[in-house]
This record gives sequence, C-alpha cells and structure tokens, in this order.
Amino acid sequence: MVTIEENVILGDECYVSPHGIVTLSSGDALIVKRIHLKKNCIIGARAVLLPGVVVGIGSTVAPNTVVPMNTVISDGEFYPKSKVIS
Repeated sequence: MVTIEENVILGDECYVSPHGIVTLSSGDALIVKRIHLKKNCIIGARAVLLPGVVVGIGSTVAPNTVVPMNTVISDGEFYPKSKVIS
C-alpha cells in the first residue's frame, strides 16, 4: 500500500499510514488508500502522511508537518503547510 521510489529520505519518526479511521454520521469507517513517494523526495522528521498522499519527484515535506488525506504534492514543491502549535 506504500510505494517508495529510489533515493527517498525518510526522517526520524515520520509516520506513513495508508489506513485511518474517520467518524461519519453513520458511524466510524476504515479508510485505506495508497501512498506514493516518488524519487528523490524528502520526508522530514515526525511528518505525518495520511492515506492517499502522493509526494512528487524531488519534493520536500517539512518536519512536523501533517499532510492531509488525498493531498498531491507537485514535483519540486516544498510542503510546510501545517501550523506549529505551541
């Protein structure tokens, strides 16, 4: 369920999960979707990648970033979109 191409760097304690539980009005549901990490991308320490994420060629996910379900990060993009909660 997780495809990792060549030269991908995974930071310490990052969490790559192709499955998750969501709560709907009709009850809880298990979501299962593939995750694809394309070549030469970097996933920062403690980043969280949720089901359906695609990280493009040469892209970087910043440390401590949560990448929401079904997010597609373009080739070469720097993805720091989470806010730090202190």
